Amino acid sequence: MRTCQILFEGRYSGAMEPMAHYIPLRKDFSNLDEVIGRFRDPELRRELTENSHRDLIASGDYSYERFVEGFDRDLIDAGLEPEAGFDPVPVAAAIEHGRRWSALRVQLRWIVHLHAVGWVLTRVFRVTGFLRRLIRGKASLAE
Repeated sequence: MRTCQILFEGRYSGAMEPMAHYIPLRKDFSNLDEVIGRFRDPELRRELTENSHRDLIASGDYSYERFVEGFDRDLIDAGLEPEAGFDPVPVAAAIEHGRRWSALRVQLRWIVHLHAVGWVLTRVFRVTGFLRRLIRGKASLAE
C-alpha cells in the first residue's frame, strides 16, 4: 500500500525486518522520540516504503493466493484430500451439493481471514487512540 509503517518490535512471521520494512516501536513506548525523529526523515520513509512494497507486495510472496495455497497444503498434510479439479464454492452451495471438503475449506479460510483482520484492526485502533491521546496530552507513556 506504499505506506511507511511504525510497528511494535516483533517477528511478524519472519516477513518483515525492523528498519528495512518498518520503524520499530518498543511496546513500552520508551523509544517514541526516536521513532518520531526517524519518521520525520523523508528519505528513510521512502526507503522503508519501497522495501516493503517490493518485498511484501510486488513479490507476491504474501498474497492471499499464496496464503490459500499454504492453507490447502496444511489441510492435505493433515490427511484431508480435495476433490480432483474442484474449485471452492460458497459454503451453503457446497453443503447443498454434498461437497464437504469445499465447505470446510471455505469456512476455515473465512475464519482465519476474519480473525486476522479483527486482530490487526483491534491493535491499530488501540495504538491510534493511544497516540491521539498522547499527542493531545491526555495520556502518558506510563499507561
